[in-house]
Amino acid sequence: MLWMQYVEKRTSISVEALNSHYINSVPDTDIDLGLLDHCQFNLKPGIEGLCEFVEVNETEVLEVFGTIASSAAGNDNLSQKLWTLVMPHCLEHLTHIINCSLTTGVVPKA
Repeated sequence: MLWMQYVEKRTSISVEALNSHYINSVPDTDIDLGLLDHCQFNLKPGIEGLCEFVEVNETEVLEVFGTIASSAAGNDNLSQKLWTLVMPHCLEHLTHIINCSLTTGVVPKA
């Protein structure tokens, strides 16, 4: 019965009114047009728009892995040293997980 009272009291709001509320609830910010141009004109080949992903390959995963300067353990509690040791054995699987995450929008829990 409480649920019915809630439903009866709620107000109907149009999508336009809701969008207007959220658009107007944040302060105006200056857009860095140079950065926007850079993002639009330096897309990775195969990407049609700013909100698309292309699959990564094992070489790219290794390149990014090689740029990690910290030796601290991450959310998975695995050290950089351990990752370095197991990388040759799990690179194919890690690349697959990354691509699945990009494709589905689901990030595995650590």
